[in-house]
Amino acid sequence: MKYAAAGIASPTRENRIRIPTMKTLVKHSGALACAILTTLGLATAQAQTTANWTGAASTTDWNTAGNWDVGVPAEGTNAVIGGATVDYTTPMAATSFATLNNSGILNIGATGFNIDAGGAAAYTTASGGVLRVNTGGVMTVTNSAGISIPTGAIIDIEGGVLTFTNTTSAFVLGLNGNNSGAFMTNNGGTVTFSQPFNFRGANSQFTMTGGTLNLSTTGTNGITETSNDQAKNFLVNGGTANLGNFAISRTANGVGVAGLVISNGVVNLSSLNLGTGASAAAVTVAGGVVTNTGAFIIGNRNNAATSGQRRVFFYVRSGGTVYSTDPSGIKPTAVPPVVQAFGVRSSTSTPVWSLRKC
Repeated sequence: MKYAAAGIASPTRENRIRIPTMKTLVKHSGALACAILTTLGLATAQAQTTANWTGAASTTDWNTAGNWDVGVPAEGTNAVIGGATVDYTTPMAATSFATLNNSGILNIGATGFNIDAGGAAAYTTASGGVLRVNTGGVMTVTNSAGISIPTGAIIDIEGGVLTFTNTTSAFVLGLNGNNSGAFMTNNGGTVTFSQPFNFRGANSQFTMTGGTLNLSTTGTNGITETSNDQAKNFLVNGGTANLGNFAISRTANGVGVAGLVISNGVVNLSSLNLGTGASAAAVTVAGGVVTNTGAFIIGNRNNAATSGQRRVFFYVRSGGTVYSTDPSGIKPTAVPPVVQAFGVRSSTSTPVWSLRKC
């Protein structure tokens, strides 16, 4: 039979043309699949690299390779410190590392301590874990998911710089509920959060004696405990605290006992909302200068308590100065709160309060 005359290739020619083509495709596809699998394998291996502190070099130096099981943490490496003391005193060679799990005591005294978490939680810790940034130390955290500091953990800024930037969720100091709390101090350092800062736990405490605190300029910062009256305070006793939009949910309400307490320094607010929960809450201004440029709400509560120690208190004592530049003034709303201040006046049947120096 003559296939060529009809313009159809013979079976023999068809096999000669097509079978080698199929083999070539199979060969190339196999090579491509191998390359893809190899690349994925390398990426997975890199993502899973973890450097565990061993202290085998018998020093506390972060930058000594022998103190880690796989060498000093570098780009893409997670660092884990157990119950040991580690000192970072010279800049690391790497531009950054991935995440830090610290259950020991980490002292940062040099620049270049950079964590690029790539979307994971950049810093995790446990009860007894201490992160201390001393004078000359600079710690920068970027590309992090939300961070939660548990009960018993400490962050201590002693003149150093701590910056959280380009993060996707809140930084939470303390766990909600009746617990011993988490603790943070700023003694003359510079602390910056680009994400909302939430302060929780019945006995958690934040203390600032100097330096600068910059809380997020987007979203709402503040005391967000909901289970128990917070028994200790968010204290500003010096320096400049830029608190952004600050809300206070549930605290004890004695003078200077809990809630937001300013005894010295400069505090700047974009808004203040005192008493967002169905409970007592308090602000005490015993010294320093507080300036608020936005909404100023006292006593925005949803429960039916109208008297006694379940009320919301806003105290201004001699030596404290409060400025509110928003045209709407200071507004007690819902259940009437207790406002104790020098020079408080009600101007309308719907109270709009103003503070002036006496």
